[in-house]
Amino acid sequence: MLKEIDQIEVTSDSRTHRIVLAQGNLARIDAAHRVDLLVISAFPGDYTPTPTSMVGQLARNGVSVGMLAKMKAMDLRAESGAWLSPPVDAPGFERLVCFEPEVLGAPPAVVGELFRALFPFLETVAGQGERDLSVAMPLIATGDAGWSDAQMMAPLLEAATRWMKLGLPISTLYIVAHNAPKAASMQAAFSAFKQEAEPASPQDGVAQEISPAGGGPVTSPAPMPTQSAPRRKLAKRNSRLRDHVRKLFAFGKGPRPSPPPPTPLPPDPKASVFLSYSSTDRTAALRILDGFRKIAPQVRVFEFRRDIPIGVSYQSRIDEALAASDKVLCLLSPEYIKSPECQEELMVARLRNKRAGFELLWPVYWREVHGGLKDWLMILNLADCRESSSKDLDATVVRLASQLAKS
Repeated sequence: MLKEIDQIEVTSDSRTHRIVLAQGNLARIDAAHRVDLLVISAFPGDYTPTPTSMVGQLARNGVSVGMLAKMKAMDLRAESGAWLSPPVDAPGFERLVCFEPEVLGAPPAVVGELFRALFPFLETVAGQGERDLSVAMPLIATGDAGWSDAQMMAPLLEAATRWMKLGLPISTLYIVAHNAPKAASMQAAFSAFKQEAEPASPQDGVAQEISPAGGGPVTSPAPMPTQSAPRRKLAKRNSRLRDHVRKLFAFGKGPRPSPPPPTPLPPDPKASVFLSYSSTDRTAALRILDGFRKIAPQVRVFEFRRDIPIGVSYQSRIDEALAASDKVLCLLSPEYIKSPECQEELMVARLRNKRAGFELLWPVYWREVHGGLKDWLMILNLADCRESSSKDLDATVVRLASQLAKS
């Protein structure tokens, strides 16, 4: 049985998603809390049922992770360090996701890898339907990996709320403590995050609070602008974590070079395009920018090196630009596929593309990817410009820019 302790509600496209802190045994989830996916972590290839591990708890309840590993439904360990089981004959969950990255980095890195790993599994299990899925997991990397509950909870909640706002198809995410002392520690970190994230209400000096599990919104007097020493310490820690996340995501495209000469932007753009690419393909990206400027100057093209000033929150500005764009042009290459940041942009675009009737995403296949592209990319209106064909790229830009200029 899972006992709900606290929750955060996230709204996206009129849907309400929940992040629930709970206490209970993940190996024995009751029918009322049955989930679509149970996420566990393990050392690579090691499914030894030790007494304190989730692998061991599942084994004692009749579920062998080692046996499930031999008949994986999806094996994405090379790409994201995780695999998906076939349907499991267990009362509490439908399928198992085992997260076993080769290298377990700092908390923001672990969280980033986890959500990149979950994305394709969510779509596979949901199928062609529009339903959101329920997911349960322990607070990963706080066992033998050695990170504290506070260190892992903040980046996990930050990432979960961000992805839910962007439309990640998770209805409820349970983060579960296995005993009372663990629950108390996790609740302290959960509450600290809520307090830090809680927006001040502009009306009547009243602040809106996120309700505890099972309760509605409550109001309380707005806090004074000054912060206590613990709150200042928490804010400083969270600021360091956010900086770490931005640096982590930025490495996929390499260091930010000097920006190109500024391109005059239309005062009232007719349409907007988000250009997603790897630094390795910057010459091709500049060719695309120049093509749009010449053919359709009234179309706004967002390019992150040019359009994000130093000191501005990198990830939030990327999210805002992706949400506001009419089209997303992805320049696909081996480096693009390997880049965590590029993959995040592609994941966001894929979520929006589905909701936009598959008219948003414009993939441009610039250089051959070993093993080929995923099927879902190949079935889109893919512009094949291999192998680095400037002629084909120019023709693609003419077609896309002309199409937007007429819209």
